[in-house]
Amino acid sequence: MSQNKQFNCYYREGCHLCEEMTAALVVLQKKMDFKVHYFDIDESTLLYNQYNTQVPVLETVNGELICLYFFDNTAFLACFND
Repeated sequence: MSQNKQFNCYYREGCHLCEEMTAALVVLQKKMDFKVHYFDIDESTLLYNQYNTQVPVLETVNGELICLYFFDNTAFLACFND
């Protein structure tokens, strides 16, 4: 399942849902080869306006939504089956 996939994770510091999604991604990175770009939405007015009430968000680098609020292992793994 190693295909050099890349993802964007939009989060907020102090958000327990964000921490859970990040933790799940860290565990999977120990088993699989993929990269995650993390963006704290509170550090950008544009990201804050776009994601304020929707974090965490996990997307492909092309903007395809994978997970919203909760990590979805099935949806995430499906990204490697294309």
